[in-house]
Amino acid sequence: MSGKTGSVSSHLLRQREGRRSISPNSSPHLVPQGNGPASQARTLQEAERNDPPGVLLVDDDLMVLRLLEVVLHRRGFRVFSTSTGREAVTLYQARQAQVHVALLDVCMPDLDGPQTLEQLRRIQPGIVACFMSGNTGLYSPQELLQMGAVQFFPKPFGLEELVQALWQLASRPKRCSA
Repeated sequence: MSGKTGSVSSHLLRQREGRRSISPNSSPHLVPQGNGPASQARTLQEAERNDPPGVLLVDDDLMVLRLLEVVLHRRGFRVFSTSTGREAVTLYQARQAQVHVALLDVCMPDLDGPQTLEQLRRIQPGIVACFMSGNTGLYSPQELLQMGAVQFFPKPFGLEELVQALWQLASRPKRCSA
């Protein structure tokens, strides 16, 4: 594997003061395990129900995408991931019954996060969605929340905090379209 990352910033896992977080230029060998008591209890509860909550994960940074896929899967989520907004819309059309929450990067080529959320809402107005970004571009965090996101995660963010928030959001009853 080459050390070059091109123009895309690479975000990897970093251990910091006992918290797991995503940040640039960290060691790729520190992949988190969901082995805390609360984590194990939730994972077991979901496994027993055989119906893990689904997360639609969208990020154009493939390293972040793959890292979050692994972390969320290990923590008991069913993960539907893609690197573009357009693919997210297509994926959501096919899997909306299995998706409990969407986690969207803000700045992406083609459709950005807010544009993607707008398209997802045309399919399901009640979709629960969060944004994540290290650079929100044209949008402020307040504007992102006003667009209908229930939470904004600034990168770098703590993985444990992200997982906890997604579990809480996925536990909400799904809202049906009007």
